Amino acid sequence: MWDDVLTALAGRLKRQDSEQRLKRRLYFKSSSLDLYLQMALSYGGFGGSSVGEALHASSQVRERDLDTWITAWQTVGESASRYAAEAEARGAGASARQGWLRSYTYLRTAIHVVRPGDPRFRPLWDRAAGAFEHAARLFDPPLERITVPFDGGILPGYVMRPPGSHRPRPTMLLFGGGETYAEDMYFWGGATGMARGWNVVAVEVPGQGSTAFDGLHFRADVEGAVSRIIDTVLARPDVDPERLAAYGLSLGGYIVLRAAEHDERIRAVAASTPIMDWRRLLDESTPSVLRRFPALLEGATTRLGRFFDPTQLVVFEKFFQWQVGAKSLGEALRSFEPWKVDVTRIRVPVLSMAGDGEGPPFRRQAREVHELLPGPKVLRGFPASTGADAHSQVNNLALAQEVVFDWLDEVLQRDRRALEPAVSMVAS
Repeated sequence: MWDDVLTALAGRLKRQDSEQRLKRRLYFKSSSLDLYLQMALSYGGFGGSSVGEALHASSQVRERDLDTWITAWQTVGESASRYAAEAEARGAGASARQGWLRSYTYLRTAIHVVRPGDPRFRPLWDRAAGAFEHAARLFDPPLERITVPFDGGILPGYVMRPPGSHRPRPTMLLFGGGETYAEDMYFWGGATGMARGWNVVAVEVPGQGSTAFDGLHFRADVEGAVSRIIDTVLARPDVDPERLAAYGLSLGGYIVLRAAEHDERIRAVAASTPIMDWRRLLDESTPSVLRRFPALLEGATTRLGRFFDPTQLVVFEKFFQWQVGAKSLGEALRSFEPWKVDVTRIRVPVLSMAGDGEGPPFRRQAREVHELLPGPKVLRGFPASTGADAHSQVNNLALAQEVVFDWLDEVLQRDRRALEPAVSMVAS
């Protein structure tokens, strides 16, 4: 009898689209796989992919067999690595840098669907991180590795600064979400920031990116980690403390708002999307058929396999169990109760961003945050016509970054005449 109920519920749920992050698919029937493809293609605007390689990899994928996704993207990633190594050996630095960036993108795209317990997971990550590190050394100036001690562990990341003197510059703290690494942030704002004369600092907070390999978990009081990062950043002579901004993407929208509530050294915040109540957002995003049967959420995420497509199941297992440290989705949801931000305490300017293709809970919370903020504020939407309507504008990263940096230049009263001419860091 119970199995019959589960089967009926699963059938009903799969007739719904439980993906909350985009509406318009480009290639794949799976919303998750298509989102990852669009992310890889968007990286191409900053030298991180080519349309030809990305479409070739996609053509090798059978959606019902995630191993084909891993193999396809790993294959083009390793091909790009060979190209980059050969270019570097003959002294073609610019070509080598682009090759290593593309290799990183393709290898980390493969990682999206690898479960954390899979023996391929850590080697693939090490290979992707190594490709990015090769590329980082070939920039002028090189992208600088940084580590921040925190709570007995190490928070890794990169400082990306433009060419020129080490005089104080406007600086962005850039935080991704649950599925991004510090290396990704080059494509989510680092390249654009450097081209505009900004320093961009991307450091992973506990539970994020590679920190989960060391047993660090996401936590509600993330402001402690961010404040430690700010201590490290403000000790640098090339950082202007009066022009320190924070930009958060996806779960990073919670990170930057929570940090701004507690640390007045942050002078402006941009969030896509802004999140002030993570538990409520997840509750509202959970399909109603599961909310009516909460016992289903208490087992390991593998029990939910019949309710979600395999890609979403990997996401759940990585985030809720590996990065959060919970034994079940139900336990994770309970642990998120204190994940809240009192946005009425944030007095600095805030730019809230949300695409029309976001799930209703994301758009609703973005509006609520905007209404409650007491200081200077802007709410920016992205309709489908902009090509930036997906989650965190993943389908048009360049446009989102233009909006963010234009707004920051205005609210932080950046003196453009005093800045040295910026050299474009986007690979041609």
